[in-house]
Amino acid sequence: SKYTYEYVKSLVKECGFDHVSGLYAENLRHDFNDGSFSHNMEWITHEAIQEMKRDSDEPWFMYYNPTVPHGAESVSRALTEFSCMATPSGMLDSKPSV
Repeated sequence: SKYTYEYVKSLVKECGFDHVSGLYAENLRHDFNDGSFSHNMEWITHEAIQEMKRDSDEPWFMYYNPTVPHGAESVSRALTEFSCMATPSGMLDSKPSV
């Protein structure tokens, strides 16, 4: 399938964003998640912090929209069954620093 994390990032860039990171791609298409990751607040927050640290002389805008698990069962599963290193873009080398 061409529906990869990089492809979804390109769709968002087509909407006028210059840079896209920490995108929870399943929100755009529900069959994207292969079951290896869940809503990952640590990763999304880490990516936002990295963007804020990026050196820029130009004004910039960040659209930060954290996604949280929905329903009691999904919250419990997200906390107990998934690693914060598992993301829609693949496994991280280390835990996000937030």
